[in-house]
Amino acid sequence: MQRRAQLEQVFQSERGVEVLNSLSGMKPDDLDDLPFGAIRLDRSGRILAFNRAESRLSGFSAAGVIGKNFFTEVAPCTNVQEFAGRFHEGVKRRKLHAVFQYRFDFKPRPREVAVTLYYHEATDTIWVLVRGGAADE
Repeated sequence: MQRRAQLEQVFQSERGVEVLNSLSGMKPDDLDDLPFGAIRLDRSGRILAFNRAESRLSGFSAAGVIGKNFFTEVAPCTNVQEFAGRFHEGVKRRKLHAVFQYRFDFKPRPREVAVTLYYHEATDTIWVLVRGGAADE
């Protein structure tokens, strides 16, 4: 229970940075064990990693999205200032830690989620972390 509480800190704007930094060192199986969606993007928005929880939330398989652009090919509903704009600004500044609520237009049922965008300086990649409602987890 303590580990889950520690992981939940990534959805708080000023906490969880240590956990966020540890994500980049995780193996795919470790990412799949996370209780929330985890997507790793390169600076252009291309998907590098996509965990099991995110597959459950979105309905997409990791194999089907790795290598695709998150904002234009996988989740075009995020290609707006509120989401992609924050991402691009963070990439430009090489600094990003944003936590916000977002409504994904998943079919057949849109979902309200908590999102964390985090720029990992050592790997020059960006994490998109998604926590769905209790019914989604």
